[in-house]
Amino acid sequence: MGTLVDPECLKLTSPPTDKKCVMLQIMTDTTVLYTYTGLHSFELLDGIVECVRDLEPEQPQGKVKQLSLKERIVLTFIKLKLNLYFTTLAPLFGVTRHTCSKYFQDMVPKLRTVLESVVEFPEIEGNRDNMPLCFGNYKSTRVVIDCAETPVECCKCIKCRILTYSHYKKRNTLKFLVGVAPSGMIIFVSESYGGRASDKQVTIESGILNKVEFGGAVMADKGFNIKNECYERHLVLYQPPFLTRKREQFSREEALRTARIAKARVHVERAIQRLREFNFLTEELEWQLAPHFDDALVIAAGVVNLSASILNVDKF
Repeated sequence: MGTLVDPECLKLTSPPTDKKCVMLQIMTDTTVLYTYTGLHSFELLDGIVECVRDLEPEQPQGKVKQLSLKERIVLTFIKLKLNLYFTTLAPLFGVTRHTCSKYFQDMVPKLRTVLESVVEFPEIEGNRDNMPLCFGNYKSTRVVIDCAETPVECCKCIKCRILTYSHYKKRNTLKFLVGVAPSGMIIFVSESYGGRASDKQVTIESGILNKVEFGGAVMADKGFNIKNECYERHLVLYQPPFLTRKREQFSREEALRTARIAKARVHVERAIQRLREFNFLTEELEWQLAPHFDDALVIAAGVVNLSASILNVDKF
């Protein structure tokens, strides 16, 4: 019986049996690299690969991973930057969804180990040597703090639902604190907390106040009710003044102070905006990936610090 399709044609249209990763072939320039991974240069990528290589255990003889170390690192950064589903990532790397997920979960803690070294609380001399002009009235400032929230999938656990429900966002979230030096460098990221936690609770439990030396200053928005905690530690707290029912208008000096603090605090807002370029920290997080959120946050902070400065040279 004759066939309706030429066998030679079938050879041309059938999918190849040898699955290969195409992502590294796509990344031909730094623009494409940044779009997919958030990394600004191939030199940075290669440097990270070499650092992670030192953390890789030796493979048993005869056992070879489906993807090279560089491919697994690129896979992880693409997940962090674009937050694609593993079912979407898998065919791009020529592996199964399960393998894709396994490589991601294995690589995230290693990348954190490498990049957390560039997210460090500096010595006081480092702060003084890199003080922007807008901090002229607040030269004792050691850190500018703010909290941010990331939506998280609603899970079946009732207790987890309660702890992660944010009354501010009106949904389930993870909350974290970011500390930025006056120079614009991210010098602290906390562990994540359920969205129910207050800014005050996150600040105290994160331990950031304990990192500021005697007489140092912390700058925060007026929503941070940490005046007593700073006083107990002999720290200065720079905050915008408050309005009350009895006092509905600022004095001229208070208005100027509000403007000056707002101008200085914009650094931490810009830093958080940079972090949010990683969709893993912005879009709704799958509940099963929540245990990897803290590592992802440190990785993103490290990459931001290794990128172009938030402030131009003329601001110093």
